[in-house]
Amino acid sequence: MIFADASGFTALTEKLAAKADGAELMCQIMNKFLGEIIKIVHAHCGDVVKFAGDAVSCTFPVVKAGREPMGYGEKPRAADMRTAVARAVRCACALAVSQGQTAPRDAQPPPGAARACSPELEHGDRCN
Repeated sequence: MIFADASGFTALTEKLAAKADGAELMCQIMNKFLGEIIKIVHAHCGDVVKFAGDAVSCTFPVVKAGREPMGYGEKPRAADMRTAVARAVRCACALAVSQGQTAPRDAQPPPGAARACSPELEHGDRCN
């Protein structure tokens, strides 16, 4: 599972609330932010199963014994837990890269990469 949360969402909401078109701007920002998350999760054969404000919960299903390997929306389900976890890890890395938080060593940031008014993805890397 992946839980993705927009860091700075409350501060951004407060900043945009002072603008006449703040609600429309917030809607555009969040649609772009969440739309990118959905696209990346689906590209890694995952499912976005819940939205909660500025956060999403994503799963990477495994085939149950006796079931077809195709899942909802005809995305292939993982054959085993190892494959599902690998997909989730690759997806988490792609999400971080999409938000400009990490990049391959040789990558150069694209022109205009600064995000003056957009949320950032928060992620954790420990298990309790």
